Amino acid sequence: MKFENVLAEVDGFGKFQLTTIFLMVILRVTLPFHFLMNNLFAVIPSHHCNISSLDDGAVFKNVSQEERLVVGIPVQEDGTPNSCQMFAEPQYHLLLNSSSMTELPTVPCQNGWVYDNTNFKSTLATEWDLVCDKRRMNRATASIFFLGVMFGAAAFGYLSDRFGRKRTLLISYMLTTVFGFASAFSYNFNLFSVMRFLTGFGISGVNIIAIVL
Repeated sequence: MKFENVLAEVDGFGKFQLTTIFLMVILRVTLPFHFLMNNLFAVIPSHHCNISSLDDGAVFKNVSQEERLVVGIPVQEDGTPNSCQMFAEPQYHLLLNSSSMTELPTVPCQNGWVYDNTNFKSTLATEWDLVCDKRRMNRATASIFFLGVMFGAAAFGYLSDRFGRKRTLLISYMLTTVFGFASAFSYNFNLFSVMRFLTGFGISGVNIIAIVL
């Protein structure tokens, strides 16, 4: 029997079909937010070393913030403070001659970083200092999410055929909602990565099953 004939037997395309389509579409509206979210929370704002450890005898109280950066952080070729290095000792002579930086001893940031929060109040980088040597961990979050999407597509494709699309669609909704909210409350990077993987796993079911229905 043709689909058109079956549809005619149930009084054609009516309120039930419209409601079903609406429910399928409205739930898929959240998909782009999940797929593009990494572009926002993985942003790395401008940053430099926290140089409070260089304050020997509260000398820093007598100089401005700009002067502290001059004596505490080497300058890059573009004139901005180095993001990952600081001077081993305060270089107060640079206040008189800021061009004589040759062979000055530097060390990696010792006390974390100071971030520019002008545009982004909080990101993965600012929460867990995913900068410099840990920068690759920040970039990995998108790959982890889409790895979950890939495994979810394979799993829900089988499960929907095995146990029914309605049941597996509801399960995928629950997974996406629970782990999506849990991601926001993760207290370390490892937990956040697991939550993002499971969110991607669940959202893959929403994506492929709703299309079929």
